[in-house]
Amino acid sequence: MYKVLFAEDEAVMRMAFSKMMDWDDTGFQLAAAVANGAEALAYIEENDVDILVTDLKMPVMDGLELIEALKEKGFRGVILVLSNYTDFELVRKALTRGAADYMLKLNIDGEALLKQLNAAAEILESDAPAAFAALREYFAATSANTPPEELSELYERGSAFHTCLISVKTGGSPVERALDVLRQVFAETDANAAAMSKTDVLLLVSQGRRVEDKLLLAVREIRMRLGLEANALLAPPATSLKQSRQYYAECVRASAVFFYPSQPHVRNLEDVAFERLPESFSPSAAADRYIPLYYGQSPGAAGEYLSGLMSRCAAASVHPHEAKSFFIAVARKIAFAVQTGMDDKFSDAPDADCFISELCAWLSALLENARLPQFEQYGRYKKEVRDALLFIHFHFAEKITLDDVAKAVNLNRNYLCRLFKQETGGHMFGYINDLRMKKAAALIEAGDTYVRGVASAVGIDDQFYFARVFKKYHKVPPSEYGKSRRNA
Repeated sequence: MYKVLFAEDEAVMRMAFSKMMDWDDTGFQLAAAVANGAEALAYIEENDVDILVTDLKMPVMDGLELIEALKEKGFRGVILVLSNYTDFELVRKALTRGAADYMLKLNIDGEALLKQLNAAAEILESDAPAAFAALREYFAATSANTPPEELSELYERGSAFHTCLISVKTGGSPVERALDVLRQVFAETDANAAAMSKTDVLLLVSQGRRVEDKLLLAVREIRMRLGLEANALLAPPATSLKQSRQYYAECVRASAVFFYPSQPHVRNLEDVAFERLPESFSPSAAADRYIPLYYGQSPGAAGEYLSGLMSRCAAASVHPHEAKSFFIAVARKIAFAVQTGMDDKFSDAPDADCFISELCAWLSALLENARLPQFEQYGRYKKEVRDALLFIHFHFAEKITLDDVAKAVNLNRNYLCRLFKQETGGHMFGYINDLRMKKAAALIEAGDTYVRGVASAVGIDDQFYFARVFKKYHKVPPSEYGKSRRNA
């Protein structure tokens, strides 16, 4: 939030200026209203001021004298001057001495004032001190170079300050809007914020007991007022910019923790640690558990199972990148088995910094597309046969045998084969080969012409046996199938 100082000798004008608009909703704060240039100069020497709005004709010290004095003291804010129609010569002098613009007293109202203040804010942002640009560049760099000299204006050697990373997501320009809130919350604190990317803000704030409380307040304000997802990481106090930059890099890596739900919106960097995915987490095993739930007409139970797995990842502090890779591997296994041409869907997977809610939504949409088209007819089969069909669909690419299928459904192999023939009218071994040959044809059509590789991909080690079976099903050898399809 930019701080505005108003200098005007007429009390009526000072009162009107303070009530001209609702300052709380503008992004600007009326810091003070003083009666002359001397009071304005004294205030600026003791307080931070971003924008000065001053009359030109005042007692004790007029507007031109004030501008000259501020110029000598290196004032970096924006100066706007007020004038009457007859004061154009004074206005010209003010503009040549450093004023950014002027306003006519007779025409000023809340709308016109806000327009001028917004223009001044744009000047402040575009002409920000070189130190702020250097700050962004230094923290974005990966090499251990020495901090540039410009940063000495912001941080004295040996002073302690916290490094914070605020991450915001969703919305049109989240960082710019979040920066306004941060400036408001930390207005009375020695703090500087810089946008590091479209979603991340670097905040350096002097050490104090209430830093975490203010950071939590800022995050809550961003979430409530702007409707943006916001989280923050707070690093221990640093005594050098080099140490602060190391903390910032650690904050960036640790921000992945907000992938999981039910996390505090503000975390201390020291409290964040990640573990590897437990060895018991197998994509094949997870798919085997998920499949009968989902395709057994219990999608709700299937969703609860996935949620349970994610909760276990969160409880085990598994790094989100590993968790995401695990769940995508599960989805790939299902997609491969159902043969619905879903490979292109994986290019739409959420990026590595997504929230768990985004991953869950993507997985749900993906798996909905993976419903077996022939499952509708499975409903009339006995449960043991339905379970066998599901197992076959999701394991035919492995080297499964009839004994493996029987074991999966807890039946004797001979009994299961008879029951399968009785229910479906076909032999179970023939059903497995039928699936394998359909998948093999799809792989060849997709450009995979290496016969041994295709055979292995559908669970057959012997490429010569594979070629014989393939020719029986498709009337041409696998080596000629692709060409025959292209010429068809």
